[in-house]
Amino acid sequence: MHGRDVLARGLIKRVGPRNISIWEDNWIPGVRPLKPLVRMPRTTVERVRDLFISGTRVWNEAVVFGSFMVLEVAEVLKIKPSTLIEEDVIAWAHEKC
Repeated sequence: MHGRDVLARGLIKRVGPRNISIWEDNWIPGVRPLKPLVRMPRTTVERVRDLFISGTRVWNEAVVFGSFMVLEVAEVLKIKPSTLIEEDVIAWAHEKC
C-alpha cells in the first residue's frame, strides 16, 4: 500500500480536452507538487479546459496569467494540449513527452 502512495505522487494528467481539475489534479510537469501552489484571489477557473480560448485547445494567455503565479504561468504555457487524444491521459510525471 505504501508503494501505491509513492506512485500516486508521481502521476500526472496529460492535457487532453476535458476533465482535469486545476486545483486538485497533478497536471503541471515543471512545478512541484505538479499543480498550482497558490490560487490567485480573483480566479474563477476550475478545469484546465477553462484556460483555453473557447472552442479550441489554445491557451487563453490572459486567463492563464490571471490565474497563476509567474513561474506556474511559464510552465502551463509550455504544455501543448493534445488535438488527437479524446480524454485526459494519466502518465508518469518524470518521463519526457
